[in-house]
Amino acid sequence: MEDQDDDTGMSRKKRSAIICSSLVFFVIFFVASAAFLIEPDGTYYMRRPGMKVPITRELGLAVLVPMLFLCAACVGWIYWRNLRHLWRTTEPQIEEPDVGSDKPVLWSARNNWRSFRGGRVAGSMILITMPSLLLLWIWNILTGESSITLKLFFILLPLSLLCCTVIPIIVVCLEEIKSWLFDVIGSIEVTHEGITWLTPMTQQVYRTVCTADLIDVWLIDSHGKRGSLVIVRRVDDDVEHVYLHGLLDSERVQAAVQSLITNPCVV
Repeated sequence: MEDQDDDTGMSRKKRSAIICSSLVFFVIFFVASAAFLIEPDGTYYMRRPGMKVPITRELGLAVLVPMLFLCAACVGWIYWRNLRHLWRTTEPQIEEPDVGSDKPVLWSARNNWRSFRGGRVAGSMILITMPSLLLLWIWNILTGESSITLKLFFILLPLSLLCCTVIPIIVVCLEEIKSWLFDVIGSIEVTHEGITWLTPMTQQVYRTVCTADLIDVWLIDSHGKRGSLVIVRRVDDDVEHVYLHGLLDSERVQAAVQSLITNPCVV
């Protein structure tokens, strides 16, 4: 598992990716600003209460170029400082609980596509369509007939939505998105230590529910050989519901989990 940050709960790589993503927007923003400044037909004004006083292009560039350079230098320094601090800070190692290793397996089965339902379908559609639409918007602007200066100006809105909103959301939710995929093609094991979700091929643990955290289990749906369970687990001072959909021999799984709850010390 990746190292986690104490304040945000995100790994160092995730925080770096979010910072670099938003930095892309600022780079394009300053490039667009510079393009407007060097536009041959540019006109500059000095605003006073109730009026605009035109100034020469030379004087306007002499004032605006240093201001733009100063703003870009400040933004660059802030990002550089954050990245340097991020990679110099030592993050604590988080150990995975030893669940299911070398323990008798009470029940084991492959996951299936039935776990991909409800909010996961809607969330996946949004995660696929939003970046695609924004990239299509950006491509249409870049391939348009406008001047490069106007292209850089019009590209700022979709670029800000992509780099400062969509990409950070995807980065933050990346582990959850991967777990959705593993829930379709991975596998589940129930041992005396708890419930373990394993990735395909490598059989690495990506989610666990320890026996000590189990509170209750219910059979909420059953269709022939397959059924669905909801497991109630303890999380700090609260509870969380974990849903298992489309399980083979769901009644057997319920009995196995229930035995962990009623007899947690039996090995």
